[in-house]
Amino acid sequence: MNYLKLCGAIAHNGQRYDAPFQPDVYPHDRKATSVRKALPLYLIIEALAQIGCRSAAEALHTTARIIPVQLRNFRMEKEVAQGDGPYRLQAALKENGRQIALDTLLIDSRGNTAVSAELWVSVMAASGA
Repeated sequence: MNYLKLCGAIAHNGQRYDAPFQPDVYPHDRKATSVRKALPLYLIIEALAQIGCRSAAEALHTTARIIPVQLRNFRMEKEVAQGDGPYRLQAALKENGRQIALDTLLIDSRGNTAVSAELWVSVMAASGA
């Protein structure tokens, strides 16, 4: 897979999937509207999608492509700025019948939630199936 690698190597602790947030691996415009150099929102949303899709694939033991379908209940508790890290990404699968949903989080170095969202994903069927 050709991931942007905002989500580092994933570890599973039994309840949650956890990975480092690596915004520096993706070249983005570092001009910010604030003095603290806030990270662009699209990088944060992409990172939540990455941890969600990769965690779902691991939980389902599949190599099929997992795609994000919907992001719900997005909450930004605080601005995420470069140099405030390290941040961690977390995801936990939720029971939703035939749908796959995950609670995704961006956690700061103190363990506080900076960003949270519910991510719905879908498993792509192999071509010809």
